[in-house]
Amino acid sequence: MTDVTTTDFSCFNVTIEDGVAHIQLKRPEAMNSMSRAFWNELPVIVKDIDHNARARCIVISSTGKHFSAGMDLAVFGGGGSTSANQVADRHINAEQQRHHILWLQDCFGCLDDARIPVIVAIQGGCIGGAVDMTSACDIRYATEDAFFCIQEINIGMVADVGTLQRLPKLIPLAVVKELAYTGRRLAAGPVGVVDRGAVAAAVRLCLDAGDGEQQGDGPKVHGVGSGRGGLGRGGLAWIFIIARSISPANSRSSAASDCSMDLSIASRCSAEGLRST
Repeated sequence: MTDVTTTDFSCFNVTIEDGVAHIQLKRPEAMNSMSRAFWNELPVIVKDIDHNARARCIVISSTGKHFSAGMDLAVFGGGGSTSANQVADRHINAEQQRHHILWLQDCFGCLDDARIPVIVAIQGGCIGGAVDMTSACDIRYATEDAFFCIQEINIGMVADVGTLQRLPKLIPLAVVKELAYTGRRLAAGPVGVVDRGAVAAAVRLCLDAGDGEQQGDGPKVHGVGSGRGGLGRGGLAWIFIIARSISPANSRSSAASDCSMDLSIASRCSAEGLRST
């Protein structure tokens, strides 16, 4: 059995102490961008901690000036890209894109699905894919200099890895629409998630929540998250259809229109209590 605390991951440092698993992004020189290795390693770490009851909760933090600059552009350039055709046959290409997007969604879905609480501490920029990641966590702490940006609209894409499905359950839908349509930055302060000692606060919360609990008891209350999970999965079932209609040549306004379509689907899923099958 792999010990995630001794494995040399290229994107993460992992420690477990006092029932708290600490997953730390460790590529500050690259602004902790999400390379291919990131997407491969994160689910392995989270699932190992969760499935083997190694901790009572998980804290995710980062290093350097910014939490994460989002997906590494190299991920778009190779096989399985969400932005370029990989083969001549458009039907095969569409299926490749579908599988690739669903795989990316599942990489962050492990955070949402974990039976223990996942708390993230954010500093500096939380951009693009990093918003997808943090919205899949249970609790968010941020420093005063933190800001959030749904960057995809700025490059003519739709946020297809969970932001548009999960974020409306965390902050007002009108705010999500503004961020998704404009690509503007949102400072942490106005949304009430500021804490100067973000990492320390996250760890302290874990320790407080774990008092009196036996390790592995799974303190997350699944009834609390069921609505959010249902919305996320229901909306995620549609997003790949929208994303495959986007091409690099599409305009910013076209991407905004597709964001609007997906947010409308997410709203209906929430109102009707829909879940994907």
